[in-house]
Amino acid sequence: MYRIHKKLHLLEVPSPADVRGTGYSKKRGRGEWNRHSVVRILANETYAGTWHWRKTIVHNGQRVSGPEDGQITVKVPAIISPGTWEAAMARRIEHTSRACGGGPAQHLLSRHLVCGRCGARVSARFERREVGPSAYYGCPARDGSRTQYSHVCDLPYFRADQLEPVVWSWAKCLSE
Repeated sequence: MYRIHKKLHLLEVPSPADVRGTGYSKKRGRGEWNRHSVVRILANETYAGTWHWRKTIVHNGQRVSGPEDGQITVKVPAIISPGTWEAAMARRIEHTSRACGGGPAQHLLSRHLVCGRCGARVSARFERREVGPSAYYGCPARDGSRTQYSHVCDLPYFRADQLEPVVWSWAKCLSE
């Protein structure tokens, strides 16, 4: 996905924000893509030519997945071949599985903390080390390539295996 993102930059392909036209403020120049846009396109089967009507519904003011038997499948023009889309999904699942040490990892604090410096929600990230993959918590605004943030945060990264036991101990003390 990173290479696709870079190739789109290199070719100066108009991004979704470029196509929206006037009245929409964009933080980057024309033809500069947000990496999440690439991820969203590759994860959406509609771009491969299949749209599901009533895939999501509004229930009690919240958007939730609709029942599968109530969905209607509609063929739409594809901008990604179905084979390419399926290969991208397989690669994404394989990458997530490897990066997380064998399966999707759930981290105690991911998206539950707010950065004390800039207010963004703290998230987990993975790095491959000689001893195996390691998870770190950090502010997503630290990465200057993320276009949803108008600033770059300087909050350091914290190792998940060191931070989670401390927070868990503190939370257990609150309940006693």
